[in-house]
Amino acid sequence: KDIIRTLITNAQNVALLLSPRAPDHEFLLKEALKSSLERAGKNVISLPEDSAARRQRWSELIKPSSRPYPEKVYIRLGKKVSIEEITENGQSVIVISSPESIQPEEISIGRGLAVPDAVIAFFENGQSLQTLGLPVQLPSADKIVFLGAKTRTLTEKTADIAKIVSGGIREEAKLFLAALLSETNMLESASPGVFALGKELLEAG
Repeated sequence: KDIIRTLITNAQNVALLLSPRAPDHEFLLKEALKSSLERAGKNVISLPEDSAARRQRWSELIKPSSRPYPEKVYIRLGKKVSIEEITENGQSVIVISSPESIQPEEISIGRGLAVPDAVIAFFENGQSLQTLGLPVQLPSADKIVFLGAKTRTLTEKTADIAKIVSGGIREEAKLFLAALLSETNMLESASPGVFALGKELLEAG
């Protein structure tokens, strides 16, 4: 928990990764965590994009994003160069130094999603991420948290992160409760920890 706390506290941009084939309880948990992160002032992007049918199915519980995920401008060059930024009359000027001459056609400028400072992946390991075709570059491995290990329910682990992020889960109680009931088949195979979380969510909702 301390590692996750430090990672999320220091992150401004957070990516949540969920398989398009994930069960509904994982989708609900991702939405609950997204809401919690945004309440804590984080910029959140959910990838890959959810299907319209799934969002419609749960439209009474989920809400649209309140914060746009930032984009950046990328300048790509065909050579290794040194880059310096200076300020002139309130404007930023980028100076490129190279031992070789640079032709205009070797420079390309485009827009893209900002690299997230932290990633929370609803997967067991990094191998599954390679097939997602993500439109964003991922950070180093130490900035990625995988929630797939089956030591506790995914709902319990995600609720713990939400509490770390925003101090509580009252705002997302209905989402978490729906996810918990779905994941445990209406509490059919529930542990004491699951019952405790269910009680907490019922009292909050």
